Amino acid sequence: MKILPSIISAIGTKIPVVTGPTAIGKTTFAISMAYTLNGEIVSVDSRQVYRGFSIGTAQPSTDDLNSVPHHLVGILDAESVVSSGKYAEWVQDCIGGIRSRGHRPILVGGSFLYLHSVLSGIIRKIDCDPRIRQNIQKDIDTLGSDKIAERLARIDPEYAKIVHPNDTKRLTRALEIYYLTGRPPSEIFREQQNEDHQLRMQYFIIGLKSQRSILMNRIEKRIDGMIANGWLQETRELLLSGVRPSSHAMQSLGYQHMVEVVLGKRTLEDAVIIIKQKTRQFAKKQITWMNKMAIDLVLDCDSNFA
Repeated sequence: MKILPSIISAIGTKIPVVTGPTAIGKTTFAISMAYTLNGEIVSVDSRQVYRGFSIGTAQPSTDDLNSVPHHLVGILDAESVVSSGKYAEWVQDCIGGIRSRGHRPILVGGSFLYLHSVLSGIIRKIDCDPRIRQNIQKDIDTLGSDKIAERLARIDPEYAKIVHPNDTKRLTRALEIYYLTGRPPSEIFREQQNEDHQLRMQYFIIGLKSQRSILMNRIEKRIDGMIANGWLQETRELLLSGVRPSSHAMQSLGYQHMVEVVLGKRTLEDAVIIIKQKTRQFAKKQITWMNKMAIDLVLDCDSNFA
């Protein structure tokens, strides 16, 4: 890929993050980058994390996994549920381990809620104390929210200006932060914003894009390839192994329709039509998410991957 050297130069010492809609070529691009950067890939994908769901979640192939180290792929059982915050903690652990080996971490994925958690530091927050919160809420009920708002104004005049006395949720949280830290909440929030900015500056986000018609064609071909590679058999084997149709992993896009085919409730042809439609809709949602992100480099796959 001729453009790769210029991208590597633009990234500098930052951690590259490769994102974009499904089927656009994130894995292939990231592997090419990993070869150049002596990198290891960290998957940021809420579905590829499940073990045994390799075909239907488009996990990297065995050859891909053998060519470049991958992390957070196929590590959870079907019943496990992981929050975006917990996943972000895992990503940070992976980054630390990769760096300790002298390699470059490369984040890859299209799960934008998880990406937001990683890039924006959503996992860092002031703890809650139920007893403190209950006491504040009791004071609000007894004295009235206006009196408690005056209390906040004495503690933090700056923050009190933007919290309406009737907004008891924010009022309670502001006082809870003060009682936990001994510091005005406005000061805490400013610090967190600065830390979030510093955290975001560690990353270089590369957003892959494509013309709609070309992307939709890629989606069609990918799903046809999944069927040819044995997606239906994979689903059948998962069910035979004891994975419940209601398990969290089985809620991944397309698997419920494959289950219906296995159970004789739907034809494979009908399932494929529906899965393609839902995948196209999912891709549109991903593009909307990506358009809201602060992307450092938008890469046109149609011209650069041709």
